[in-house]
Amino acid sequence: MARRREQNPLPEDLPTHPWLQFPATINDARRQRYFGELAKIYKKDIHVPPSLDWDFAATVGLDHRLAPFTTKIHATTGFTCHAWDKLFHIQEPIFREITLEFISTVQFDQHKELMDRTAFSFRLGGVSRECSVLDLGIRLGLYTREETVFPGFSTFFEAVRNYIPLLLI
Repeated sequence: MARRREQNPLPEDLPTHPWLQFPATINDARRQRYFGELAKIYKKDIHVPPSLDWDFAATVGLDHRLAPFTTKIHATTGFTCHAWDKLFHIQEPIFREITLEFISTVQFDQHKELMDRTAFSFRLGGVSRECSVLDLGIRLGLYTREETVFPGFSTFFEAVRNYIPLLLI
């Protein structure tokens, strides 16, 4: 077992992709943490899941049966969240290097406000990035700017705060 001050050796077969080398300009502790996370997830099977053919689902009448699982109504405010529906409709290619880079560097500071532009940080495409949790949801297409001004949206969004760290585990 390694002592705290000793550095755990990294697997020799880690990828050599530039985005997964983590620049020497970041501090050593953070760089080692990134490499440690990368080493943990590198051998895991990350694959592109098959997409759902929503037109076919509508043709056979499954779209109505799937709706309760993809649309949630916040009981207190009446805000209708379509984020799951939008997430399952994303039909974009997934690249292993970008996924590994994101997963090994993502951080959510649960002590910060969800609207704080530094609450969520990660590296993507070799660049360090920060944004608020709300901005990330908008950039992913889970929420629209119009939805965020709905009177009950901020109450709804604050209510889901406790689930965010669980999504990042």
